[in-house]
Amino acid sequence: IAEINAPNMQRLNGPFFLGMDRSEQYSREQGALRRVIQPNEAELIRRIVRKHCDELVQAALPVGRIDMVSQLARPAARRFISDYLGVPGPDEVTMMRWMRSLFHDLFLNLSNNRAIQQTAEQSFREMGPYLLNLIAERRQRLQNGEVFEDFLSRLIKMGLDGQHDLDDDGMRRNISGLIVGALDTTSMASSLIVEQLLAQPEVLARAKQAVDDEDKLLHLCFDVFRFNTMAAAMRRHCKHGAVIGGVKISQGTEVFAFTASAMFDESAWPEPFSVRDDRPLDKYLHFGDGMHRCFGEYVNRIQIPLIVGSLLRLNNLRKCGCLLYDGPFPDQFVLAFDR
Repeated sequence: IAEINAPNMQRLNGPFFLGMDRSEQYSREQGALRRVIQPNEAELIRRIVRKHCDELVQAALPVGRIDMVSQLARPAARRFISDYLGVPGPDEVTMMRWMRSLFHDLFLNLSNNRAIQQTAEQSFREMGPYLLNLIAERRQRLQNGEVFEDFLSRLIKMGLDGQHDLDDDGMRRNISGLIVGALDTTSMASSLIVEQLLAQPEVLARAKQAVDDEDKLLHLCFDVFRFNTMAAAMRRHCKHGAVIGGVKISQGTEVFAFTASAMFDESAWPEPFSVRDDRPLDKYLHFGDGMHRCFGEYVNRIQIPLIVGSLLRLNNLRKCGCLLYDGPFPDQFVLAFDR
């Protein structure tokens, strides 16, 4: 993956494990972040997401309409970054601008469009110093005896206790990578799932019946997501050459693994055009696979069904138009419901 992701990451943020192949640095830094995750994490995540979804949906109840993107999914994900990851940002608008422009350039700017790069570079010039100041301030507060339960604070505390060797810039690099991948991906996934549910009334009815069964709703969300997943293919570099399905891939070839079509392969997905709630969750390729399977999947297995579920509880949920995009990002999806 280094040939694909590392140049842009180095230009904007510095090394991050999503741009690293197997190496001592990859194992050390990714391992440090894994150790921050606690055994009781699921309930903390659930509590935070429910709180913000409830508040955002409640605000829309008197109107009978909600823009799922701008009034629910994006602000809920941004507030989750603040409460769980520990990075509030200067304000909500600035934080959302940083996250979208950086993600766009890092992962979706396949043609290296210079305008997209410049927007991202400006965001990083603002965000980098902000994060370094935040880390220094949070460390001081921890040393003064204040208690925080968020991810960044735990990472800083582990450093103070000698449990990792990341300096301030190392923590900045890694928390930058986590927050950039945590906002528009969550919004995009939730919006595409709801779009598919509304397009398939029978599946929508099943999802509404499962709204209080978190595991069943998660399975339905992941399965219907196959019909329009957010990452249709994974771009990779074939460093040493390979033979895949009897086809020789030469050394140095850039390849695309089409994960979207793979999830309709009848040899691995029985009844691929049916929406089922009994497929093994680890088989889904929405989050990639292998050593670079999405670090935040454990969060989104909780967060996405809760966002979707907060809408399914509304009466007679329906579209007020199409899902609209800002470049590659879902940006507006107005839904109506009976008050």
